[in-house]
Amino acid sequence: MPQLDAFATEPCSSSLIGTKVRLDRPTDREHGCCANVAIIGKAMSMTCTTCGAFRGWLSAEAATFIIETRARFGAPESIVLRTPSRAVGAGGEESSRAPTRRPPWSI
Repeated sequence: MPQLDAFATEPCSSSLIGTKVRLDRPTDREHGCCANVAIIGKAMSMTCTTCGAFRGWLSAEAATFIIETRARFGAPESIVLRTPSRAVGAGGEESSRAPTRRPPWSI
């Protein structure tokens, strides 16, 4: 019988251990390490595949997304981690003005 994790709130992330990811976050562009490729280890730590340097932690949100994507579509050929964009439009452009709001009583 498989052992249950009493603290698990997300899908089992142990399936990600050993997965390689390419890091393309702003910090990786500014302070890169070797080829910016990391391997996911225990506790969702990420270490450089070339020199073994610590590169950060994989968030629970990112781990869940990868696990669910794999379950639905199969394992992707490559995974790239980026910081989510705060852009307004689909093209990534920033909004130059705040959106206008109408009062609920206007027509």
